[in-house]
Amino acid sequence: MKKEQLLGSNLMAIVACLLWSTAFVGIKIGIQYTPPLQFAGIRFMLSGLLIFPFIPNKSKIISTIRAHWRYMLLLALMQTVIHYALFYQGVSLIPSSMSAIIIGMGPMFVSLVSHFFSESDRMTRDKWISIILGIIGVIFVVFGKQKDSTTVNGFLTLVGVTLLLLTNLNSGFVNVLVKSKTAKIPPLLLTMFTMFVGGVGLFVAGVSVEGFAGFVFPAPYYYSLAWLSFLSAAAFSLWFTILQRPEVQVSEINLWKFLIPVSGAILSWVILPNEYPTLLAIIGMCFTAASLLWMNISSKRSK
Repeated sequence: MKKEQLLGSNLMAIVACLLWSTAFVGIKIGIQYTPPLQFAGIRFMLSGLLIFPFIPNKSKIISTIRAHWRYMLLLALMQTVIHYALFYQGVSLIPSSMSAIIIGMGPMFVSLVSHFFSESDRMTRDKWISIILGIIGVIFVVFGKQKDSTTVNGFLTLVGVTLLLLTNLNSGFVNVLVKSKTAKIPPLLLTMFTMFVGGVGLFVAGVSVEGFAGFVFPAPYYYSLAWLSFLSAAAFSLWFTILQRPEVQVSEINLWKFLIPVSGAILSWVILPNEYPTLLAIIGMCFTAASLLWMNISSKRSK
């Protein structure tokens, strides 16, 4: 039974990563009309509302929140407010290729945090090999796909890189934090609360810093907002469900996130007229495939 559960968790992780890989296009469209923090805030508030109808045992929502409100509020602050504030500001300061590489290193940061803060999830030689192969794959895919003409300013670049490194570090703590509360809070309720409350926090912060942008925009804005709200609700619900399963190790499941830049590159080749496969990107995909293959083989061998 455990083998089937682990297979199901891996499939859910793949679906979540494929959903996340479609976010970049939607974000680029949305921030053309709305400042980043306000756009992210609206997006996550809608995501939380989308999840609400699917929460089981709605009569227990209030009592569950009362019992765990400190933990849930901390998670909303870390997962939504801090994470996306750092992410949007960091991406705005450095070239997109550099941003993609740093964010692509996320699984390494998650594994390191898990190693130091979770006794049952230590780093091993096989995990290091998978991480290194995955990072090499991300670098090749990014440089084979992106064409950046952004002017690089030394100080701003340093600030942007630091913000994105903090984003990855924060993501590691969030994953360990969710894992530590296994089976105590229904994952859909946890996701809904995190999305909605965090979205409110982002929106309020955005209005305070950026000024209110209004709500009257052309149709593409609302299409992108609708898709981003759906994918956030679906992907984070799947991810929180996975992390609360006892058979899942945080460091191993996060290696599937190396799929995100690969899937994003393929989507851009299919959808965008001026995008096409390059030799570097294909080499990068081979490294990513090797990383995930090594992870699965080593996991089966250890068990």
